[in-house]
Formats: sequence, C-alpha cells, structure tokens
Amino acid sequence: MWWGLRWTTATAILLTVMGLSAFYVLDRAMAGGEQVQVPDIKGLPITEASHILAEHGLDIGQQREMISDEVPRFHVIAQRPEAGRVVRTGRRVYPTVSGVEHASAPSLVGKSLSEAQDTLETGRFRLGSLARIPHETPADTVLSQYPPPESRADRAGEISLLLSAGTPGQRLLMPDLTDMPVEQALDTLRSLGVRAQANPVDRRGKPADVVLGQHPAPGAILQEDTVVMYDVRATEEVAATPDQRRVEVTYTLPPSPVARELRVDAVDRAGRRRTVFPRQHHYEDGAPPRIEGQSTVTIPIIHSQDVLTVEIYLDGEKVRTYYYRGEEDPEITDHEHFFWGNA
Repeated sequence: MWWGLRWTTATAILLTVMGLSAFYVLDRAMAGGEQVQVPDIKGLPITEASHILAEHGLDIGQQREMISDEVPRFHVIAQRPEAGRVVRTGRRVYPTVSGVEHASAPSLVGKSLSEAQDTLETGRFRLGSLARIPHETPADTVLSQYPPPESRADRAGEISLLLSAGTPGQRLLMPDLTDMPVEQALDTLRSLGVRAQANPVDRRGKPADVVLGQHPAPGAILQEDTVVMYDVRATEEVAATPDQRRVEVTYTLPPSPVARELRVDAVDRAGRRRTVFPRQHHYEDGAPPRIEGQSTVTIPIIHSQDVLTVEIYLDGEKVRTYYYRGEEDPEITDHEHFFWGNA
C-alpha cells in the first residue's frame, strides 16, 4: 500500500515536470522575436526583394524557379508566406522566381552556316558571335560551338560558332575601295562574285560618285554570300530597290542625369555586324556623340536580307534588340542587367 502510494506520487511529479518542460520549450519557440507583417515582394527583382525582407527582419528562403512569359527574368512570381501574414522576425520567406527555360544545345558541328542557322531558329536559339580560321573543310563549315552540343543552355540564348575560312586557295580578301569611283568599285566587287549595297551618308562637300567608306574592312575574308556595304554621299532621300527593304528603328533613351553614348549595330543573317549609328560624320573632335536622356533617335536602315537583327547599346551595354524577319513587324527584346555581388 505504501509502495503504491509512493509510485503514484512519483509518477504525478514526473508528469508535472514533463509538462512544465514542454510548456517552456514551446514558450521559448514562440517568443522568437517581434511580430512583423510579411511585405509584398511579388513583381520585384529578387535582389530588391531580399533587401526589403531584411529591412523587415525576415530572411529569404530557398528560391524556386518557374518559367513565365509575363514576369521578367529574376523577378518574384509568388511568395510563401503570403503578403500581409503576421510572423516573428527571423522567419524565412520562400520566393518563386521567374527563370529561364533550358534545353540541350543542338549539335551544329559539321553543318554549314546556313544549316546551323536553320537549326538554331527551329530550336528557338540565337546565333551568337562568329569566328573563322583557315581549314581544309569547305568555307563556313562549323568546326566548334559554345555551349557544346548536348550541354544545358538557355532557351533563346546565343550559341557562338567557330567556322572554317576554307583553304588559302578558297579565300578572297576584301579590297580597299575607299576613294575609288563607285563604278570602278562595283566592277571590282562583281569580279569577286560578291554583292554590293550602297549606304548613303550625309557628307557635305564630298563627291557623290566616290566610295567614302566600306564594310567589311580591307583585308577581311570574303565568302560567296558576303554583302559589301559601301558609303556614298546621299544626294536625296534613298529608297530601297525592289530586292531591298528599308526599315526605320526608333529608340527613346531612358531618363538620365548625364548624356549617354548611343550605338546602333545591324547584324545580318550570317552574323556580319556593321555600325549604322554613329557614322563618322556624327563624331565631334574624334569622339562619338553623347545624347541626352529622353531624346528620340530614328535610324533608317536599308538591307537585302530576309532576316536582320538591330542591337541598341548605351555606354557599350546592350539594352534592346529588334529582330526583323521578312515583312513582319520586328520582335523587340529589352535587356535587363542584374548584379549579384560576390555571390
């Protein structure tokens, strides 16, 4: 009897101690910090979202990536807990972030440049930079690529190619046409089997029938499909010929307290690049012009390609791309740049 009472008392004391311990642990867990309201970070760049959470005494949790056609890359699509929830400081908020659709880079090695371009367009990739080296394979055969075949690549990203320039016997070098009469220049290019296209420029005081500049530069390797652009003084507004197309690219600079350096490049189907703004006559004291914020610039471009890419650069950084295909309206892509510090 006495022993039964003793065990009953011991059991009650043990249960009381356990209950008090559990209450203490729960109380300490609930007392973590002050209560705060979860801010709304949806639609913000992830870097800004992380900063706002820190200001509220909250941590950013593991990010989940999701493809979105509506939310810009690296912006928050959703969050957990939802905005407005009251939580303790130190709580983690888990964002869902707009990412990039990935795919395996197609194998382009061994293909011709035109075949590679068709493959890239089918897979929604873009043609990146091109480089050529002398090689025993036919000119414009793909020798190497980056990213490599079958590697993980950003869908709609660029794939750069190393191409064969052919053997020395296959190569033609671009002659120097500057200051040559236009008719003589055209005869020279015709003998090389390449096409020529005039690029009218505003050069007051210069003769109208003399080549004032050229692209590609003298000494460049010419291929059969090369289109040589030559500068001539414009005597009147130039219209496109039946086999050419004239487009006007209009760009308004964003607000800025200082003037910015604007550059506009046109890139043809084969990846050949030429600067259409500024031209030499735009330079002042040997320096490119600087344009005030919110100024609008319109650049006319005449081209003979079924595909044309126009790239806008501000202070050397690409900010917009216009992609023309046939007679369709251009696809316009604005490029945003994010800095992740040392992460």
